[in-house]
Amino acid sequence: MNSQTKILKPIVGRNKRPLVVEALTSLARKIGAGGKLPTMQELSRSLKVAIATLDDCLGIVESRGIIYRKQGSGIYVAPRLSQKRMGLVFGRNIFCPGASPFYSILLQQCLKQAQENGVRFSFYFDSPELSGTASEVPVHHDLAEALREQKLDGLAICNLRSTEQEEWLLAQGVPLVTFGSGCLNPYQISTDYDRLVEMGVESLVASGCKNIGFIGACHTHAPFFRRALRKRTARCRQQWIIHPEPDADAACHLREQIGREAILKLAEKNGKRGGGLPDGLLITDDMIARGACTQLEALGYQVGREIEIASHANKGSLALSEWDGEMMLLEMNPREMVNAIFRLLQPLMDGMESPPASPILLKPTLKRPRESAL
Repeated sequence: MNSQTKILKPIVGRNKRPLVVEALTSLARKIGAGGKLPTMQELSRSLKVAIATLDDCLGIVESRGIIYRKQGSGIYVAPRLSQKRMGLVFGRNIFCPGASPFYSILLQQCLKQAQENGVRFSFYFDSPELSGTASEVPVHHDLAEALREQKLDGLAICNLRSTEQEEWLLAQGVPLVTFGSGCLNPYQISTDYDRLVEMGVESLVASGCKNIGFIGACHTHAPFFRRALRKRTARCRQQWIIHPEPDADAACHLREQIGREAILKLAEKNGKRGGGLPDGLLITDDMIARGACTQLEALGYQVGREIEIASHANKGSLALSEWDGEMMLLEMNPREMVNAIFRLLQPLMDGMESPPASPILLKPTLKRPRESAL
């Protein structure tokens, strides 16, 4: 008997196919990439299954890229089996008109980093309703299938949809790194909005602004703004602070519209006639800033002259290119985010778990108007 078949145990029960597939997958991983499996006859005898059943199961394992069959030669473990397989999960609305270019930059950086690190990479949508059919799981069926068939060794999630989704993903036993919101998973990466807001207020005050307004992508950014403002000589009226209500997500493909509406709200309450608009404005999202700048110009304001703006931005994005040289950019680098994802996820995929003491916080870099124009 082939020594490799000694680790196989007879399969018992009525529904044998899933158990045979699991046994063949386990055997292939133990043999290793490029190795040869026992013959069909040896496998059939060891597993106590019919050749026809075994052939069907081998077909399933082969479709998953774990083995391949070479006619006249035998059954082999796929050469790429030793490669780790990583998935990136985000919402379909990132491809909608008005969505930030950040996500396409992130995807490109992930593809590049995966290639450099020898990792097989794929991406998935997070929404179960995209499949067009009722779903019992809180993720898209393609992702659920990939996890069920053990096609992934790790996942990076951009902005979890819900606690239910996070709980379900953690229960699958696959290493998980989250970017943005998340409360259960210890492996988290976030933008340091406290520092971003602090830098924005500092830069506006340094430019001579005395009255500063705020437009946030999230209500949790507002306390950072109030705290930063208390350290400075600038003032702010309550009506100059605009952000979504708690538990209200600012959808990524609607943020430009949110920016336009925020400026209209400011103008309605304060107006150019009364001189009530702030002379400086801090915005924590690039697409909100794009909409805000567009609306300010439509109302006759000159960005960078009548009103100074400091805004979150993404390196490599053209979202705010129309105002190069006219505003201060609190720039985040998507490559740094991807580096952090791989730095957390690769040891987890290799079986080395050591939860960080706190989330990894990515800090912005300030680009002043003169630097933006270069």
